[in-house]
Amino acid sequence: MKQHKVQHSHQPIEEALLATNQSLRNEVVALMLDIAALREIHERPAASRSFGVSREQNGARVALRRVHHS
Repeated sequence: MKQHKVQHSHQPIEEALLATNQSLRNEVVALMLDIAALREIHERPAASRSFGVSREQNGARVALRRVHHS
């Protein structure tokens, strides 16, 4: 009986860990998308970079929002 009670009390902890794990995965995905966008900006020639920066940065922010709100 006591054993069962102890086991039961671990369930909320497990659920919290799973939620945290999912949240961290979402953060990692968002960071990877941001890194990809920044790398794309960085690899462009300087002349074309100045024109595309704001659009690319917005794309990264949209990707970040999309992951956070899913």
